[in-house]
Amino acid sequence: MILYSIIPADIVFDGFDSNKKNDMRLIELEYMGEKIQAIPASNGEYIIARLLSTSPKAYLNPALQPGNVIKV
Repeated sequence: MILYSIIPADIVFDGFDSNKKNDMRLIELEYMGEKIQAIPASNGEYIIARLLSTSPKAYLNPALQPGNVIKV
């Protein structure tokens, strides 16, 4: 991809690497038959960060919503 902009690259890409630090904490899990990415909390609990599915039904399931705390 080529980005044509009059704004300097330092400003455009400022903070670009900071997202990678947060993604390193994510763990991919299988929960209720669906793949999720979660952030470890404590005592075997995880906070759902992202749902990885091609099924529309999975996205309508309130138990799989990002932000929910689950035990695995």
